[in-house]
Amino acid sequence: MAWLLLLGVLCGCEMISTTNHTKRDEFKLPPIVAPKQSVQLEVLFVDRPTDDSMMGDHLWREIDQIAGMPADIRQRLKHNGWRLGHCGSHPPRALAELLELSSGKPETIDSSRRIIGRTISVLAGSDAPIEVTDAQPMLSIFSEKSLEPRIYEEAKCVVRVRVEREQDGWVKLKFQPEIHHGETIPRPVATPLNWTRRRAPEVEPLYDQQFEMNLNIGELAVLTAGETDSQTVGDAFFRSLDKSGKLQRLLVIRVNDMQKLTPNQPR
Repeated sequence: MAWLLLLGVLCGCEMISTTNHTKRDEFKLPPIVAPKQSVQLEVLFVDRPTDDSMMGDHLWREIDQIAGMPADIRQRLKHNGWRLGHCGSHPPRALAELLELSSGKPETIDSSRRIIGRTISVLAGSDAPIEVTDAQPMLSIFSEKSLEPRIYEEAKCVVRVRVEREQDGWVKLKFQPEIHHGETIPRPVATPLNWTRRRAPEVEPLYDQQFEMNLNIGELAVLTAGETDSQTVGDAFFRSLDKSGKLQRLLVIRVNDMQKLTPNQPR
């Protein structure tokens, strides 16, 4: 009996020792690395008749059309048919009526007023393409350097927005207009590491018409076509929504939030 008791005690000690050893050697996942800072943007399109008074001086006399831009850039954009500006976090009544900001819906489609909206998150230091128009069979645009219009087939107008964090609460939005046109085929594309091939149309960046704005949280950038309709770039981007050319699009980008995601701390 004494030998059996001794054997049981020894086995019990071994079992406890093995269990403790297993707990000490238990595999644990490494802590999650915090992702880069991101900026949340609300993108809204408002389509109205070109002769709608709500899209004219009633709206633009309350919008800052300088937006901190140098005079030569403002003049170049105006010459190419752009009209743009900046609004504070409390937009004027005319713009608030157009956007119905009080709805609080991140995604909305209003068929009666043709309001389309969505919310996107963009990593700081990266960009996001915003397709202003659908693909059109043919697009004709005059440029400053040519008396003849440039003809694009199967073209869509895209504004590529690059987001850079300036400081807490402030971001810089860099706008690069682009014309995407032609057949979608495998094309060489540059990546941060090397070159690769992706199926895409031909992309023509309009470098002479790029611009930037500094916005605080809640503030808005407003873009549309100017008063002229002479086949300018602004006309192609914002008045080529239908064959009649009687609709004009207003593009509004609002800085909703700036986030820095951090992992949960282990308890």
